[in-house]
Amino acid sequence: MNYDDKKDYFGSDDEKGNYRDFNDNKDEENSFKNFNKNPYEDQQDNQDEWNTVYDAARSDADFDGHFDETSGEYHYTFQRSSKPPPPPPRKPKGGRENKDDDEESPATSSPVDARTLKKKSTHPSAFNFLLVSIGSLAVLLLIAFGVYKIFSTNWPETGRDEESQQAPLQIKEAEENSDALSVPEVFRKCSDSVLTIEVTPSDSPDSEPVGWGSGVVIAPDAIVTNAHVVTLGGNADYKQVVVTAKTQHGEVIEVEVMGIDVKTDLAVLKVARSPVTLKSVQLLSREISVGEKVVVIGNPHSLTNTLTSGVLSAKNRLLPDHYIDLFQTDSAINQGNSGGGLFDMYGALVGITSSKIGGGNEGLGFAVPANWVKQICDQLYRFGRVKNRAALGVTPQSIPAQQARQFGAVQGVMVAKISNQSVLDAGVKKRDIITKINDMEVKDASVIHLVTRDKSPGDQVKLSIFRLPYGTQQSSTFEVTVTLIEDKP
Repeated sequence: MNYDDKKDYFGSDDEKGNYRDFNDNKDEENSFKNFNKNPYEDQQDNQDEWNTVYDAARSDADFDGHFDETSGEYHYTFQRSSKPPPPPPRKPKGGRENKDDDEESPATSSPVDARTLKKKSTHPSAFNFLLVSIGSLAVLLLIAFGVYKIFSTNWPETGRDEESQQAPLQIKEAEENSDALSVPEVFRKCSDSVLTIEVTPSDSPDSEPVGWGSGVVIAPDAIVTNAHVVTLGGNADYKQVVVTAKTQHGEVIEVEVMGIDVKTDLAVLKVARSPVTLKSVQLLSREISVGEKVVVIGNPHSLTNTLTSGVLSAKNRLLPDHYIDLFQTDSAINQGNSGGGLFDMYGALVGITSSKIGGGNEGLGFAVPANWVKQICDQLYRFGRVKNRAALGVTPQSIPAQQARQFGAVQGVMVAKISNQSVLDAGVKKRDIITKINDMEVKDASVIHLVTRDKSPGDQVKLSIFRLPYGTQQSSTFEVTVTLIEDKP
């Protein structure tokens, strides 16, 4: 910008904050720019802009100016000179008078080439800068908190939040007024619902399966099998293996393990993708009698859809260390039948085959009853575990035969571990022997399960305890009342 000619700076209320070039044919003066600032307005940014322009200009021109009270305008005249002009009168913020308004002071800022000046860049005020800083800090804190929650949350073992539960299983029960079927008719009705279950390591999913079993479709999107099938007999974590299902025709079905329950030896698989529409079975809803004809459909030794027949040999069979009572059948059950179906002559699912007594004994097979299948599988499907199940909170252990003989053939289970504070507070210690629970003699751990499975967390039970002699302390017998806790895997 050239200051060789005389310049006139002035401002007015209707042209705030603007620069304007004027023609050179003015009669009085050659005015080339206009910058407006109303001194009585609280606009610090505009005042700062005017100060910048003025400080640049006064290094090249003499200053002469006055404030017109009538028009509310500043009028300044600059004539190029070697002397710096005095500062313009600056009104304080808010238009209040200052006693030093009329005093002159020498310029303190270094000269600035006014030719480089354009409309000033916008710099945030201190208040705006503080707001931006606080906002940025808040965003960083939110991000840090989110990362912390992701890595610190104790996620459920199934990888699913219990609160974001699935809808209940769509399990159907068999109608009681249906007609009895022949064995071939039962097979035709039920065989498509029995699948082959294969288990491979997750680090080599394309390798040959290391475990086999059977599974039964109990809902349009759910398959039930045994827990020991997907955990390879308890030797693997089901989250570390890949489980797939196959139809009798070889179609591969992708599944997800929703949860397992070791106490009942059940596992639920959710169908993720299937090339065919699966046909679900209907569960037994009537009271079945011992001696009724039943059939087993499964995949023993990978022999797909094998049928064996027999009768229901017994009900309410409570095996040692088992949590629930089972159905017993003389139908042949072999390795690979685990997780298969036990059906009656109406085509209803009586139970899920789970085990047999080994040692060459045939005709001693067992199945989880259908009522337990429905109850447990619905919880596994929805929550990934069985909720609100009561437990004593001790780990029972069978008594070594030598100790049993030494102390008068004491019958019961030895306390190997205590996880219930109520039991500890009652004075029970490790190596104590539980001989009775609610006045029922404890032959093995299954009796404890039998009592607690029909109760809820918070209920109380009575225990009879036999304490072995230790050092100079003699053996003793006493009773305690303890509170049950929730059984969690």
